[in-house]
Amino acid sequence: MNDGTVAGQFAAFSLLGMLALAGLFYFLAKLQAFFTTIRGGEAVAIVKGDEPHAFIGNYEGHHLNDPYDEINYDERHPNWQVLPNRWGGSVDNLGIPTEAEEEAGDVHEYYDTRGLLARHLGIYFYGFYPFLRVYTYPFSWTEWVPKGEGSKDKGHENRGKDAGEHEAWRRTEKVSSFFLKDFPYFFILERAETAEAITVNVGYVITVRGINPDKALFKTDNWLRQIESQVYADIRNYVGNQEFKQLISETDARGAEFKPLSDELIRLRGKEFRDRYGIHIVKVSIVYVDPHEKEDLRVVQAIKLQFIAEQEANADVTRAGGYKKATNLRTEADVARAEQLYAIRARNPVSAQVALADAIQTQQAARTLVVNIGGGAGNTPVTVTPDDSPPPAPARQSSGTQPSTAPPQAGQTPPPA
Repeated sequence: MNDGTVAGQFAAFSLLGMLALAGLFYFLAKLQAFFTTIRGGEAVAIVKGDEPHAFIGNYEGHHLNDPYDEINYDERHPNWQVLPNRWGGSVDNLGIPTEAEEEAGDVHEYYDTRGLLARHLGIYFYGFYPFLRVYTYPFSWTEWVPKGEGSKDKGHENRGKDAGEHEAWRRTEKVSSFFLKDFPYFFILERAETAEAITVNVGYVITVRGINPDKALFKTDNWLRQIESQVYADIRNYVGNQEFKQLISETDARGAEFKPLSDELIRLRGKEFRDRYGIHIVKVSIVYVDPHEKEDLRVVQAIKLQFIAEQEANADVTRAGGYKKATNLRTEADVARAEQLYAIRARNPVSAQVALADAIQTQQAARTLVVNIGGGAGNTPVTVTPDDSPPPAPARQSSGTQPSTAPPQAGQTPPPA
């Protein structure tokens, strides 16, 4: 056997040995013994007994401020804070370099100190099991997800409320990781009163990002519940200062940002949540607003109809070279009427209610009036019948015009004498 054959066999056995070791490491990582794997945008905690020992993160473009890492550790930032791989010293700016730091050259670049297994295979050695182990803990939360994406596995429960193409799913399970990436959590605010004293239930989503797993998991008791309890009162106060019409105008079942509310919560709670819980508020969305009490339903339907009428007027009527309406303004008389109503509404604060009464009276011959609230995806049709529609405004009579004496439609209540 020549030297070339021996060298070839040695290389082949070495390769097989390395593959076998890699397979063994991967198997142990799945058991979370000695090794672990981490999904992108997440971190795991390593504990000694019940106390935190270290944290390992896998978040592209970011790293944890690891006090055991002599090369990258920055004492200006809290231990285990998430920092961008190109960072400055501003704690309030989450480590993102400011203009002043850029100009002064006070910016640091991350040097990857991970081992070969972590860099190339995503397998992290954390220490000697069972003296050290991956921390697991029970966690409950509700997700607002597109229909069909909710899981029917054990521990997952459909909350029963949906808005168009989205629905709420409650999840309770044991987890071993912590999100460093943006993640939306769904909550319900019940029996809140709007500025008009309408009692409503509000579904809202808070998108947050974990920026310090040590604070969130070990420095507070159930960080999500703490945040919910504080934000609950803030959102109740916000709803109490808004009219129902304004709330539904900002509702988006797909989770678009409700910027006024986002700005308010970040102003009130942003710094506190970062410093105390290691959680950063990204945005707040209102995904639905529903009346809580049946007696509020007629009022809400009337307001929604008024809101729709105003939205259609704004979309269909313009003043450039006269008024045009895409669907109903077919004659010069229609155009003149639209212009007259537009001018009256601009001058008279109660004209919108008069216009609403006119719209309902126009529909008296129909058994039902079905309206798609908001006109977009994720909005629920509202059916208003003559029996449950809002009461019409008193009839307005012009000189020489007699009140109508036509008999009521079938199923309608005759007007009082």
